[in-house]
Amino acid sequence: MSIIYEERLSDSPYVETITQGRTASDGSTIRPAEISWHMVFVRVKGRAHPLVVGPLTTAGVASWGEGAEILWIKFKLGVFMPHLSTRTLLDMETRLPGAASNSFWLKGSAWQFPDYENVETFVNSNRKIPPSRG
Repeated sequence: MSIIYEERLSDSPYVETITQGRTASDGSTIRPAEISWHMVFVRVKGRAHPLVVGPLTTAGVASWGEGAEILWIKFKLGVFMPHLSTRTLLDMETRLPGAASNSFWLKGSAWQFPDYENVETFVNSNRKIPPSRG
């Protein structure tokens, strides 16, 4: 799998990096073990797949077909959302239910998918589920 991507640091106190990318070919790649958790938004053939990816204690394989658009939000170490237990996220990828083509359900509310430019607004400005530092 070939991925074309760009990554930037965040000025949010909760987010370490934001990465957006697109798969240029079918295949798979090794993804490393990771101490932080992520929110990942994947769009394939017009269908969106919002995911919460917990801390990963081992390396694994990631596979996507050609043309997948991916947005990764990597949260800083120690950041959590009170209703998402890090223990239950450990070594898990959890798909969040879709609400509409451009939104998903999280903690009983529909949320617009963020994009590369507005991740900080998505994370920082929503008062219903503000991330907490632990």
